[in-house]
Formats: sequence, structure tokens, C-alpha cells
Amino acid sequence: MVLATALIGVGWILGAREKFVSKMFAITVVDKYLTELAMKQSLLNEIEEGKIDDAKHSLQMDMDVAIITIDAFHEEMDAKSLKMSQKLFSRIAHDRAKYTNGYSGDLPKMDLDADAKIKLILKQASESQTNK
Repeated sequence: MVLATALIGVGWILGAREKFVSKMFAITVVDKYLTELAMKQSLLNEIEEGKIDDAKHSLQMDMDVAIITIDAFHEEMDAKSLKMSQKLFSRIAHDRAKYTNGYSGDLPKMDLDADAKIKLILKQASESQTNK
């Protein structure tokens, strides 16, 4: 009887823990999609209003945030994700050199320190792909 009670107690604790983790994951996923949905709605509005430069700038800002975030976790990434991020960063660096963005609109711009960090991340990724 004591063993059965203990097993039920342990099961309840593990179930409660899993439910808590699932809820936290669900909240994170929902928040992520709410943010993405707001960004996409804003982009669609900019495109519909003919503000193509604003839309391109908004996309680049979103990409810049992703670059900084991914780079912040590069030490925790597995080899496959790290390799994929380096290839993607290298391609982004190539495209940014090819299609320079001289945005002069009213939307907020990236902080100069963050912009320098992004350029360094992209440069290092591009160099690492060139040296292979």
C-alpha cells in the first residue's frame, strides 16, 4: 500500500512537472508566433501602402535581431546547427554586399554597436566559408 501510494505520488509530481514544462513551452511558442504575426501584418501593410523600402528595412531589422540572437547561442549549438548558421550568415553577408541597403526612412535604425556586431558576425561567417 505504501509503495502504491509512493508510486502515485511520484507519478503526480512528474506529471505536474511535465504539465508545467508543456505550458511554459506553449507560452513561448505562442509568444513567438504572436510576434511573428505582428511583424508580418506590419510588412503587409507597408507593402500594400507602397512603402517597399520600409518593408525591406523592417525585414532586415528582423533578420539582424535573429543574427544577434543565434550568435549569442552559438556555443550551445550542435555541430549541424552551427554549420547551417555559418552557411546562412555567409550567404546573408554576400547578399548584403551585393544589394546595399541605404535606408533613409523614418523607421528606427539598428544601434551602431549592434550594427558593428552584426557586420563582424557576418564577416567571420563569410571568411569561415571561404577558407573551406
